[in-house]
Amino acid sequence: MKNTIYLILLITGLAYQAQAQKVLEYKQYYHTGQAQVKAGQYDAAIVSLDKAIERMPYYSAMYAERGKAKLKVKDYTGAIKDFTIVLQKKSYDAQAYLQRGIAYYHLQDYNNAEFDLKDALHYRPENREAKQYLDKTLAKQEELRQLALQQQNEILATQNRTNQRDEWERRQRRFYRNQLIWGTIVPLAVWTGILLWR
Repeated sequence: MKNTIYLILLITGLAYQAQAQKVLEYKQYYHTGQAQVKAGQYDAAIVSLDKAIERMPYYSAMYAERGKAKLKVKDYTGAIKDFTIVLQKKSYDAQAYLQRGIAYYHLQDYNNAEFDLKDALHYRPENREAKQYLDKTLAKQEELRQLALQQQNEILATQNRTNQRDEWERRQRRFYRNQLIWGTIVPLAVWTGILLWR
C-alpha cells in the first residue's frame, strides 16, 4: 500500500515537472517570437511561435503575434486563421478584426474585409488604419460593381448586335425567297399554264 502511494506521488511529481517544463519552453519560444516580430524577423518569429503554440495552444496572444508575422510575410490565409482563433477567444479584440480585415483585403475578399474593418471601428472608432482600409475596401467594391455593370452592358450590347444581325438575315432570306417566288416561280407557272392551254 505504501509503495503504491509513493508510486502515485512519483508519477504526479514527474507529470507536474513535465508540465512545468512545457510552460517554461512555451514562454521562452513566445518571448523569442515576440522579439523577432519587433525586430522584423518574421519567418523566424513564425517558427518560434509555432513551437510556443505547440507546447501551449490555449493563449490567444501567441496566435495574434503569429498572425502579425504571417501578415508581414504575405501569408494572408494563415494570418486569417490565426486572427480567427484570437477572435474566437476574444470577440472584442479590435486589433484582430483590423488585421484580419487587412488580410481579407489583400486576398481581394472585400465583403469580409468590410465586415471586419467595421467591427474594428465599432470597438475603436478612432482607429485611422481601420478607416483607411475601410475606405479602400469600399472603393474597391464600387470599382468591382462598376466593372460588373460594364461587363453586363457589354454582354447586352453583344446580344443586341447578334439579335439585330439575326433579324437582318431573316429579312434578307425573306426578301430572296419573295424574289425567287415572284421573279422565277410565278412567271414560270404562268408561262407553263399558258403553254399547257395551247
